[in-house]
Amino acid sequence: MNFTLMLGRLLAAVALFLALFAPQDARAAPGDLDTSFGIFGKVTALIGSINSSANAAILQPDGKIIAAGRCSVSASIYVYCVARFTASGALDSTFGNGGSVITSIGNGNNEVQTVALQKDGGILLAGDCVGTEGVFCLVRLTNTGALDATFGGTGKVVATVGPSATNAFVASVVVQPDGKIVAVGGCYNKVQTSVRQFCLARLTDSGVLDNTFGTAGVETASVATFSNDYATSVALQPDGKIVAAGSCKNSASPAANPCVARFTAAGALDAT
Repeated sequence: MNFTLMLGRLLAAVALFLALFAPQDARAAPGDLDTSFGIFGKVTALIGSINSSANAAILQPDGKIIAAGRCSVSASIYVYCVARFTASGALDSTFGNGGSVITSIGNGNNEVQTVALQKDGGILLAGDCVGTEGVFCLVRLTNTGALDATFGGTGKVVATVGPSATNAFVASVVVQPDGKIVAVGGCYNKVQTSVRQFCLARLTDSGVLDNTFGTAGVETASVATFSNDYATSVALQPDGKIVAAGSCKNSASPAANPCVARFTAAGALDAT
């Protein structure tokens, strides 16, 4: 056997050895499960006594992961719940009770729909509190998972989004550079009960509706004509304008369409 052939076989054997015994991450292709996270790239954590689910997640600057949603505390009652995981997928024992926080807000079933971080590490949770009409429901936790009493006096805020609104829900929140909180979602008009609108509310850092925004801190807008509208996402432009996106359905049409509305920093629809 000539030297060239022997060298080729030797190099092939070395390559096979390295492929078989190299660390998993070195062999992983883009899109493969990351085996350094949880068990084979997956984490399952039971929060609450029966069923739990997460609707939103966000990364902290330190790489820790916050997941929020709802937890069942009985066969028919569910409440706000949030869990924090380390970058490796373990429940973070420095947060709440063994890595999770369970709390209720409002008079009925509660469910977190969105989560946001504040500059000081505060964690904002917002979503549904069924049984309390015409309100946006928000909770703020400290970085360790305690209710932040500087927010609404108890860490919880139930903000009325106007006398003409009922069955309101908040779907998304964003924190402005000045610390004010913009929450968006949907609400029905009590006068025209079949008309649902985009609803926006801005709160101060302490959880009070901001009177410099809209009408007493709240703005509602129908985007389509005779519509069934609701916002599901919000973003801030560098100039302070607010962009809300969601779903619009004209009552004359069976189909819903994506729609976007832009508001000034003061809460008025932006005619430009």
